[in-house]
Amino acid sequence: MTGPEPPELFTCTHRPGGLRLTPAACARSWTQAQRLAPDLRPGIACSTCPVGAANAGQAPAPERPMNCAWCGRSHRRLVLGGLLCVSCYNRLRELCRGKNARGAYTTINGVFAWRVEVPDAVRGAPSP
Repeated sequence: MTGPEPPELFTCTHRPGGLRLTPAACARSWTQAQRLAPDLRPGIACSTCPVGAANAGQAPAPERPMNCAWCGRSHRRLVLGGLLCVSCYNRLRELCRGKNARGAYTTINGVFAWRVEVPDAVRGAPSP
C-alpha cells in the first residue's frame, strides 16, 4: 500500500534561502500580496512575481520602475505612495520641520531652507 504522492515543489527565486513551495502556496502568497495597500507592495517579494501571477491564473503585472523620485536611485522600498526612498523621505521631513534630529538647520545640497511668514497687514487682509 502506497501513500499519496508528495506535491510538486519548486524553488522560488524571489525569496532568499532557496524557499521550496507548491504552486498552490505560491498562488496564495501572490494573492495575499495583491490585497495589501499599494504603498506596501514594493516591500513584498510576491507582489510583482510573474510566477506567482501565473500560478494564480492571472496576467503578470507590468514591471514599474522602483526609482526614488527625488534622488533617482533604485530602491526595494519606496514610501509616500511609492515616490520616495526612506532616506529622501527623512530628508523631506527634516526640510518641513526646518531642522534635523540634532537640532541643526537643514541644508539640502548646500542650500538652506528658509520659511518666510507674511503678516496679514502686508497681504491686505482686513484688520480685526
